[in-house]
Amino acid sequence: MAGRGGGGGGGGADFASWVFRRGSVPVWWGVEIQGGGVGKAEIQIKTHKESTYHGTARYFRRLVREYFGVLPRLGAAAGERWAGPGGGEGPIVMVNLLRCAIERKGELMLSEHFQNGVRAARASVPGAQLRVLNFDWHANNKSLGMAGSIEGYWGTLAPVLRDAGINSGRWRPSAAPGASGALEQELDQVQVGVTRYNCADSLDRTNAAGFFVAVHAAIEQARALGLDLHQIRQPEKAGSAGSPDAPLPDGWEAKIDPGSGKVFYVDHNSKTTTWTRPAALAAAERPASASSRPASPEGAGPWGTMDLSVAEVKEGFSEAMLIALSELFQLNGDLHAMIYTGSRAMHSSSLFLLYPEDNKQKKGASGKAADLGITLKRRFLNVMSDGGRQQQFDIVLGVDIHKNFPTAFASGQQTYDTSVPDPESDAEDAQE
Repeated sequence: MAGRGGGGGGGGADFASWVFRRGSVPVWWGVEIQGGGVGKAEIQIKTHKESTYHGTARYFRRLVREYFGVLPRLGAAAGERWAGPGGGEGPIVMVNLLRCAIERKGELMLSEHFQNGVRAARASVPGAQLRVLNFDWHANNKSLGMAGSIEGYWGTLAPVLRDAGINSGRWRPSAAPGASGALEQELDQVQVGVTRYNCADSLDRTNAAGFFVAVHAAIEQARALGLDLHQIRQPEKAGSAGSPDAPLPDGWEAKIDPGSGKVFYVDHNSKTTTWTRPAALAAAERPASASSRPASPEGAGPWGTMDLSVAEVKEGFSEAMLIALSELFQLNGDLHAMIYTGSRAMHSSSLFLLYPEDNKQKKGASGKAADLGITLKRRFLNVMSDGGRQQQFDIVLGVDIHKNFPTAFASGQQTYDTSVPDPESDAEDAQE
């Protein structure tokens, strides 16, 4: 995200960025359809010859190099640590969205192997802070509702994101002799941690989870550039006691009806509900013990909007920016899903949770019925075309060259040069 020109009279531009990653579970696993192609798809973990975590440590070493630039030699002295740009140490936090309930044995097993793989990798990535943060996306949505689940998700991730921060600074024309046209970078703050989001195959849940963090990251980047994407008026500046930005009375809670998307209010004192927002107590009448949170992100510090409710974030967010972000992630999800499954993304309706109520695109958003249709389409394509799609991937990646081009090597005159070292080879794994 770029902003106004930098100060100092020399031209240039301010910038802000936030880095995150999405991915699958980096162990050897796959899915097999039972019952002759029409049965249930079951997750299978490759355990032959201790190969489950083959390459997992190499994957995390590559992430450390990519995001933090400095990696000690394997076998570095005890206590020697790696550091990010500017000397800041930061973790790579894997946000695991897989099911963790025993009735979903496949995903539970995959989740356990994921965490075992991370534990095994730590010994081979000296000093790296590799962490797993579990958030059962489907179970939380089912028990708390979409809005309640998202608020819980924000609360879980807020400390991690605050510790990591964002990147911001400015680009200026270089003043060095002979450096005409070159730019120099000045950093005000440096992101010192990366969050990595995954479900099983880095598709539907992963895309939605990334979106609900990206809305807050956009606010932080804008603030670093002197812009304001989110505005919530302070309670003392509110209009009438029942206005949308006034605090609720003690014992009241705002919730979102999943059917209509409208906000309703629960009075825990009398155990009743109403669609009408109750009049708030004046500040002087509120009990001293009543909890309150800042109504403005500026008053709450970095990533302050993650402490707000879904309704408050939606109310204060720039409508144009919110729509643009939602559409971007919807398109991104569909593209990923189309490449790997041949269908659109599922669970896209959750991206419209923050949309304006009267938006036409939200009214036409797909729900459970559309997700069921996508599930059936994916199952059909799994049975009919997965083999051909996998072969196409192998050809592009140069995997099993002799198998995919048998006639080219049948005469023995053609050879495949394997002398060039593979940058993703297992050479480092041999030192583990």
